Amino acid sequence: MWATDGQVVTGADPRLEPAAGATGAPHVTGAPTAPGPIGVDPLSAPLTYPGTPPRRPAVLVTDDAVLAVEPQDDAPLGEWLLWTGSSGANVRPTSESTSASTAASPSTIVPSEAVFSPADSPGSRRHPDPSHPEARPLQSGYLEGRVPDPGHPGLHRRAAIAAAAESGRERWEVPLDRYLRSMGGPPTASRTPVLAVGSNASPAQLQRKLSNVGQPTLVPITAVSVHGLAVGVSAHVSRPGYLPATPVPSADARSNLWILWLDEAELAAVDATEPNYDRVRLPDRCPVRLTTEQPVTGCWVYLSRHGYLLNQAGEPRRLTDQPTLISALLAEIPALASLGGTSPQQWIERTHDAAVRDAIRENFGSMGLVRRVKEL
Repeated sequence: MWATDGQVVTGADPRLEPAAGATGAPHVTGAPTAPGPIGVDPLSAPLTYPGTPPRRPAVLVTDDAVLAVEPQDDAPLGEWLLWTGSSGANVRPTSESTSASTAASPSTIVPSEAVFSPADSPGSRRHPDPSHPEARPLQSGYLEGRVPDPGHPGLHRRAAIAAAAESGRERWEVPLDRYLRSMGGPPTASRTPVLAVGSNASPAQLQRKLSNVGQPTLVPITAVSVHGLAVGVSAHVSRPGYLPATPVPSADARSNLWILWLDEAELAAVDATEPNYDRVRLPDRCPVRLTTEQPVTGCWVYLSRHGYLLNQAGEPRRLTDQPTLISALLAEIPALASLGGTSPQQWIERTHDAAVRDAIRENFGSMGLVRRVKEL
């Protein structure tokens, strides 16, 4: 949560650069530092919900890495430049514990210059240091013949990425659409933009959702601003124990959020992981813009079937970090203590029980703290 023009805005601020030694996502208090390029998955760390979002205004999430995409003013998303490629000296396995034999496997290699760390500023324009002894000039455009044919039998997208990384160039930039096609995916214009108000913007969670159904991950994510929409709290408890987000109509709100650009298979896979939500079209009164101010049309968003929580004043409760949110609910609603305990940690432990989750949801309703909506 951050402020702009005197307004409080929910979501990650694409302009924010974490201070040295800072931990977690900019809008998640107490979230641990991301252990790797994919970040934190709230399934394994519920109190970090909504997880670690991208650290730049545009990225491409793959099976093994988060690749930086450079926004281009006045150019469509498909022409934004993807940072990709490293030669052997800079290619590294995804885990430091990987053995030498495994490190040579294409499926475990990530282009290191394309992977950015939590210290990178989401709004920065990061270029290689030309004085570095290994640096070479960036090559604009894609080098034909450098990437294996993605249609070749048995060639996995990860292997194609690794092969591109070992093609002999230190680094290069390539238009996003050309790279997507080279990996066997559709261009951005053929993808469905889905607004993420919660943890779907976490690369770690997105990668898990797709890999669980055997779907390769090749998803662009872009930062956007949305007018007329706030991020509220769904009136239910998720299986991991956190209270998830849901969109809430709010005429005066401006939220900085994220768009997932999903192909048909990816969209079906993500839909299947949202049993508590309906995917609905974002209305025209909620315009969406990229960080370059270009409009995004035809957006969808997941809307909770359980409605959203109200505070004691009868207003939509806004999403905050989980420890703060859970602590506030326990303090404001004494009846929840017998169900969820007296601390966020106890809440997470006790809500592993489905009966406890159901009882908390019913308690919300009986106290008149829920407003249900079928559309935005």
